This record gives sequence, C-alpha cells and structure tokens, in this order.
Amino acid sequence: MSSQYAIWDAVALIPPVLQSRPRDFFSYAADFTNVAASATVSQDVKISDDADFILVYQTYVASNAAGTTFFNPAPFTATMKDAGAGRDLSNAPVHINNIFGTAQNPAVLPQPKLFFRASTYTITLNNLDAGTAYTVRLGLVGFKVYGERLSASY
Repeated sequence: MSSQYAIWDAVALIPPVLQSRPRDFFSYAADFTNVAASATVSQDVKISDDADFILVYQTYVASNAAGTTFFNPAPFTATMKDAGAGRDLSNAPVHINNIFGTAQNPAVLPQPKLFFRASTYTITLNNLDAGTAYTVRLGLVGFKVYGERLSASY
C-alpha cells in the first residue's frame, strides 16, 4: 500500500465530526541522538495547540552516532504512549521495524491515531546493541485538523 493511498484512505477512518474540518499535511519529528549501547531513552513529542493531529504513518532512519553509516533493521525496541489520553499503544516493547517503517516503505497504521491538540506522544527506545551507540530519527506523519477543540468524548 502506498503512503499516498493511505493518507486519502485515512480521512474515511477518522471520527465523522472531524471529516469536514479543514486539514493540512503535517509531520512531527523525534530525534534520538547518540543513544548509548544498551541504553533506554524517552522523548516527549508535544502536539501543538493550534489543531488536533491525526497520525497516519511512522518512519525511522538509524545511523551510527556520527551519522555516516545507516542501519536497517536497527537494533531497537519502541514503546509508545498517548500521554494526553493516558493510553499505552502497545502491551510490550515492539521492534522498531514492526511499528516504524522507512521513507521508502512507511509503517502505515491500521487505524489513524487521533492526538488532541496540546497533548503529548511519548516514545521510548531501547538500544538492543550492547556495543554500539546509534542516532535514530523518527518521522510521525499525518495531518492537522483545525476547528474548535474536541473533548475526549467527541
């Protein structure tokens, strides 16, 4: 499935109250630089307060700490949490290749994920390599949905 197809298909899967609202492509980034061997690191991605965000697909690029050699697959697991809603998005750490794809083959979510404006998406990475530090750059791709603030019950 191409990512372009997934974006258009995603509109039909978002809550009906959001389908007629103005929207625009948007991408958040999370950069984990120089993740030490066997380290576990977390990063909060702050969703801006101007619009809700619909996450459609996720990508990653992993390199050595210097950024000169790239790795796919990368030796990482990830856990994700919608901190605004208090929801874990997996029951255990998931290998990065199973939940984050590449730019050429992005990991399209089976259901677009709604993040309310001004919420937080927390991502934790665990370096499974006991001898090498890496840099991992994540792309969180989807679209912003503008209009009045939604309540959690929408």
